[in-house]
Amino acid sequence: MALEWVKRGRRTLPGGGLGARLVGGLLGAIGYALSPLSWWNDPVVNIPLALLFAALLHRYAGVRPDLGFAVGYWTTNTAGILMLFLGGNLSLRGRLGRRGLAVSLAASTAYTIAAVLVYRFMG
Repeated sequence: MALEWVKRGRRTLPGGGLGARLVGGLLGAIGYALSPLSWWNDPVVNIPLALLFAALLHRYAGVRPDLGFAVGYWTTNTAGILMLFLGGNLSLRGRLGRRGLAVSLAASTAYTIAAVLVYRFMG
């Protein structure tokens, strides 16, 4: 819902304050559960989702499991960081910023590269 306003070039949610805070709070909560900022998210959320993603890609598209895992893990971490960023901006400022979005995407990509390297060297 909030991304729709970004695509249209708007920077604030219609109705302002309360709507932006509610949407931002929901996005932030889901983003926190997916983001690497919580210590429990990898064993409880991201790794199981990445393994499921890898299994589905391997079964239906013939993608190597380690590549599928990397893509799934990157996707969950990136989605978490982006949702956390969007939720925070909407809750606190009631608007979205492009620069912070780019920084969040770069940070989540770097984190995922490091995690995949650890995965490859450990396994």
